[in-house]
Amino acid sequence: MRTKILFISFLFFFLFMIGISCMNTGKSDSASQKIILEYDPIVLDSTNILMHTADELITRNGKPFSDTTFFASYAGRDKRVIFKFYDKDSKVIIRELNWNINDSTYLLIWYSKRDTIWFPFTYDFRDKRAEY
Repeated sequence: MRTKILFISFLFFFLFMIGISCMNTGKSDSASQKIILEYDPIVLDSTNILMHTADELITRNGKPFSDTTFFASYAGRDKRVIFKFYDKDSKVIIRELNWNINDSTYLLIWYSKRDTIWFPFTYDFRDKRAEY
């Protein structure tokens, strides 16, 4: 009988300690909350796309669906919007990031490099079912 009481007491003590530790995990100091808020994903909509460098978007939103680089002169028909900014004979290197927005839409953002930073210059929302 005494063994049962001791076992039950130990069991309640163990469960009590687990309960206390679970209550403390929900609380955190403001420094750790600030770090979490710094890396919240950037909402990709037409109001803020051109405000963020490629590295900022990748850091905060994760890797894009695709990430390619090419000369502006090699842009195909599906990328003709680039020719509004660069000549067809231009040797400028373009970086293209492709982000999945939802099941039917993806977002292409085109960047040009200044010094060591990729800055966006245009973008296009595209239907995944369309042929370009």
